[in-house]
Amino acid sequence: MRKEGERWIFELSLPEQCPLCPVCLKRTIKMTDKKKQWMHGYAQRIGIFWIELPVERRRCSTCGVTFSTSYPAISPRSVATDAFQRWVAQSCIGTSIQAVARMLKLPYTTVERWFYTHAPSFLSNDVQPKAVCVDEFAFRKGHDYGVAIMDAETGEVYAMEAGKNEEAIGRALAHVSRSVQYVVSDLAPAMKKAIQRVCPEATSMSFSCLPMR
Repeated sequence: MRKEGERWIFELSLPEQCPLCPVCLKRTIKMTDKKKQWMHGYAQRIGIFWIELPVERRRCSTCGVTFSTSYPAISPRSVATDAFQRWVAQSCIGTSIQAVARMLKLPYTTVERWFYTHAPSFLSNDVQPKAVCVDEFAFRKGHDYGVAIMDAETGEVYAMEAGKNEEAIGRALAHVSRSVQYVVSDLAPAMKKAIQRVCPEATSMSFSCLPMR
């Protein structure tokens, strides 16, 4: 363990190994070797701590393909392990995304993305809300969007689906259609059509955000 600035880092070593080619499963040759860090946990006195692992660039001596080594549950494009992201997402339940982001000193958008990515695995199967809110959100601004169903009173998330068209909204509403009596949404035509189709007996309440004067 070492400290770099405000960051506590646990350097992990691996046993000697020769990763096989992902294409032909033959032996490979190491071309370059560097170390990468991921957020992995949180401790009261030190805050977020990181792990450091070697990432090798390798080439297959048989078919010539090149690739970088990777680890289960650690995305090479992410700044945190899956385990840490899930812990952060769980920490948002019962409080707010903003409060968790402030506690961990992380960007709000990062915590929001992790929550909407991992929260579906925490959702209850016994869902019987009477009033829900339907809204879209962004996994990545300008790229990937989703639809969330939340309790209008408690803010509990009941369901999420990828996409923001009528079909995606309908799939999300299907999780609560048995019991819902009131649906709150914005004025998007796709929202109106999906609500009328999936929850025809529910009372729909739409709203719009007006600019401040």
